[in-house]
Amino acid sequence: MKVFISYRRDDTGAMAGRIYDRLCSEFGRESVFMDVDTIPFGVDFREHIDSAVRQADVLLAVIGEQWLEVGQNGKRRLQDPADYVRIEIETALAHGIPVIPALIERAPMPREDELPSSIATLAYRNAIQINYGRDFPSHIERLVRGIVDALPNTGEREDPVLAKLTREVLVSHSSWELQRTLYELDAYLARHPHSVEGRLLKDRIQTAILRTEKMETPKPFERRYRMKDAPHSRIGCLLQLVLAGLLLYLLVRWIL
Repeated sequence: MKVFISYRRDDTGAMAGRIYDRLCSEFGRESVFMDVDTIPFGVDFREHIDSAVRQADVLLAVIGEQWLEVGQNGKRRLQDPADYVRIEIETALAHGIPVIPALIERAPMPREDELPSSIATLAYRNAIQINYGRDFPSHIERLVRGIVDALPNTGEREDPVLAKLTREVLVSHSSWELQRTLYELDAYLARHPHSVEGRLLKDRIQTAILRTEKMETPKPFERRYRMKDAPHSRIGCLLQLVLAGLLLYLLVRWIL
């Protein structure tokens, strides 16, 4: 599952960054795409954006109060066919990718007559309001649920965070690695306290930790064996024998 975040830096750059970080914690950094700064030189940026957007399952259109601002040519930036935001939304709509408008603070939903005909249907997409203040966590939680609900497949969906943690459990080789994964899972369960899959995975990790710790802790006879075979232990035993022999010699001389 991939989420593409479309935004204008001079409009909602800070908020887009916060949303990006929060979605990464939910879905994984590899599942969220925000910038197209890595366009190679000599490549048609329209084709590059088209390719990036087509790989997404959901496009989040972050709209601030200056999203519809007028450019230097006296026209709205969206009226420019080369406008990045316009290309991103056009591509998503053309390929049937769900588009979720995210209205930041007091930003209004753009009307159909304010949009180019190629993205005019954006005006009728159900939007979510996101504010900077203390309502931000609850608004983001609603956004996460909305993204999951907007996924095109209708079958049972695998939670990307739980899938990532499950993979980490499979490749873990020590109790320390399992403890680290358990810490990440506890953070996930704090946000999703009713996740049955999350609690089942927690039980699985705890069982794996106990099993791994039992394997890592040597038994008493194994500890003795290891100490016996250790080089420094052999030297210690030799010194003890020499000391015992010296004491026995002195005792015999004293008796005689």
